[in-house]
Amino acid sequence: MRKNAPFSEDVRKQKELSSDQCLDELRRIVEANPDRVVSRNFFRVNSSISENTWNRYFGTFAEYKRQAGVVLTRQQHAVEKAVAKHPFFKTAKLLAVFEIA
Repeated sequence: MRKNAPFSEDVRKQKELSSDQCLDELRRIVEANPDRVVSRNFFRVNSSISENTWNRYFGTFAEYKRQAGVVLTRQQHAVEKAVAKHPFFKTAKLLAVFEIA
């Protein structure tokens, strides 16, 4: 291995894993660090698999996290956004402000 190689080229981390095994590794990292946002860099440093390993299945880290179920899917996010925009919640927020004051 070349000195100062990027983590994605670290031969010690390059393994032949299935997509399900990659997802399990991401879930393990997330569950082991509940108080942290697992970013791509955090995962790269703390995971036992290389970036190339999961990247061949998912393409982007955002998609990898969606497939693992550790963030909302695009459809779930759209529903959450639509619910947040509903007039009932705007009224409830206003009422909560007046009750506290």
